[in-house]
Amino acid sequence: MSSETFEQVLSAAQADGSFTPAWKKFVKTKFFVPVIRADKDLQSFVLRMSDIMGDGKQSILISELRERVEQHHGASLATLYGADVVRMVHAEASILVALSDRAFNIAKERVEWLKNGIEASHARAAAKAAGTDAPVAIAKASPAPAPLPPRASAPAADPDPAPKPTATTAFAPASPRRARGILDIAALKPRSISMPKIGLELFVPAAWSERGTAKGLRFVDDNTEAVIEASGLHRAGVPIAQWLGMRLELVRHEMGYLRRDGASYGLDGEGWRQRIEGMAAEFTGVFPGDDYESRYLVACFCNDGTVASITIKARAESFEQERALYQWLLSRVDINESSSVYQGPGRAAHYGAQDDAAPRVFGLSGAGRIGRARALAYSFPVMLALAGIGLVAALMGPTSPLAVGVALVMAAVVTFWFSLRLMVLRLHDVNLSGRWILGFVALMGVAGALQKPLIIIVASICFWFASLVIYCLVPGTADDNNYGPPPPPNTPLVKLGAVLFFLLQLAGIGLALKSPGLVRAPAAAVAAAQAGDAQRDPNAVAWTSPDGVLSIAFPAQPTEIELPRVVRENLGGVRMHQYKATVQGRTFMVQTVDYGKTSANSIGTLEGMALSIVGRDGVQVSEDRSLRYNGHEAREVRASIAGSLVRSARFVIVGPRVYMAMAVTRDDPAAMRRVDEFLGSLKLAGPDSK
Repeated sequence: MSSETFEQVLSAAQADGSFTPAWKKFVKTKFFVPVIRADKDLQSFVLRMSDIMGDGKQSILISELRERVEQHHGASLATLYGADVVRMVHAEASILVALSDRAFNIAKERVEWLKNGIEASHARAAAKAAGTDAPVAIAKASPAPAPLPPRASAPAADPDPAPKPTATTAFAPASPRRARGILDIAALKPRSISMPKIGLELFVPAAWSERGTAKGLRFVDDNTEAVIEASGLHRAGVPIAQWLGMRLELVRHEMGYLRRDGASYGLDGEGWRQRIEGMAAEFTGVFPGDDYESRYLVACFCNDGTVASITIKARAESFEQERALYQWLLSRVDINESSSVYQGPGRAAHYGAQDDAAPRVFGLSGAGRIGRARALAYSFPVMLALAGIGLVAALMGPTSPLAVGVALVMAAVVTFWFSLRLMVLRLHDVNLSGRWILGFVALMGVAGALQKPLIIIVASICFWFASLVIYCLVPGTADDNNYGPPPPPNTPLVKLGAVLFFLLQLAGIGLALKSPGLVRAPAAAVAAAQAGDAQRDPNAVAWTSPDGVLSIAFPAQPTEIELPRVVRENLGGVRMHQYKATVQGRTFMVQTVDYGKTSANSIGTLEGMALSIVGRDGVQVSEDRSLRYNGHEAREVRASIAGSLVRSARFVIVGPRVYMAMAVTRDDPAAMRRVDEFLGSLKLAGPDSK
């Protein structure tokens, strides 16, 4: 017991229900005591009494730690044994012992009982020393009153209830939610934990499980499901208020489902004095995946060269029950100054992280930061992988179209994910949340669902421009931010990758500019348009379907083709009409089909139409799946058939009806120009097209 503090013995006594060991420890423990006219001679000073509780009664504040008394009474202190304090305090005063997480009130009745007990003990000792059997003054001592619990939990029936806490006692609970329970420290079997990289030391119960994390250590209390995480980094010159503000800003960004619970408050630890500062703040809310409310405590500590934090997450009800335990844990935190060596700007080292630690090129985690050069370098292997997939697809295309399709889809998904991840890591480097990208993704999804290609184009241009600015122009924060320490210096391999990526981009632009399809195509398109205007068919006839939905320019006045009786019988309830015009051996036709009800599988209907255009005797030469008419799906298919002929068709689904324009001509430029005019003039109108 001699190596234990009074607070430890008191906590064990409260748990056992017997205060005898605590009183024995109290009278033999040295306390810091406020005095007036302090001197080495005990007879030359008096105790400094005050109304520290704010109840009009005199009491004296004492503690085993100097700073707990200094903050209220200054540096005029003396060290006295508890027995001396009891002897010197006047009859109507109480004694208030400042502990790490609460104040223990020794009421005036208890003080009188202790004083009588001490006098009786002295009398017995004097009688024994004199060799007499003289009676001792035990009869004067009043019966031992019931032990008084800490003032935060004193029962109302007590003849001298503990005073209510006031703002003048920093160690007193600030609100009902911070009420402390009885803590049996001995039963916890505390074990010492050391994080040597940052010099952080603390004590945790032996029953808590422990494992390392990327940033520090995590402890789990299996009984209450509480999770405690400790981390830190070497960082000089950071005030405690700034460090707490950085941590709270991170909570606000990443844990929007939590709400702040009161103001932040200071922490007082064993032996901290002016060496370590601590502050904490608490939150309440429901974490994702939980169906219960939790409390979340963020505690921050700092000294001259190190900042550290401890977070505690627990169910709200169990948090209050274990509050005394958590406050004991926080009060026992220490930072070993010998390990708190500041490494200079840009070299802040997190616990558990290597000096050259950085997010990997390929990975699933979005945690961490990367600089501009590293972002470019990481893009290079991704481009190489995509090029490899494209090469394999080109080689396998003629024999395994399905495998090629699957490979291309997988490549698109992987590319999207890694591009998204690199952008998130770059945003972290400029102290922005990766959630900003969600706005772009959501906008693209809405635009696709609403079939608004213009919005998609504008959003893509904005995203490309923002990516260019963030990747190449905006530098990251020079020091640690809400997402971790700065990325390590660029290695030669990173610099090489960035240069190769840049050169590859320049080469791609150069090849594109030299491509005939890119340079000559616009001029050819202009020439073709001019020639087309000069050679446009002057005999074209504007024609509209009987239902007023489809309009098209026939090269001549079409006539309706009467369907054979066998065909009409096979159609059943389906209504079909065909209109045809023949000019210079070229056949132009429009077909309308009304199925009576909208198809549940429009894609299947389009595929069936495409197959019918190709037919058994044809070979498909082209297909355009990107066509839409007023939001309706459409497609254009061309097939080569016997006799050097080309069958071309464009068809669109409008509710229960299908409209198709088709032409059969020879494969020569003049004929194909007329086919393009015919199919390109197809338009939809009317209420059914909306």
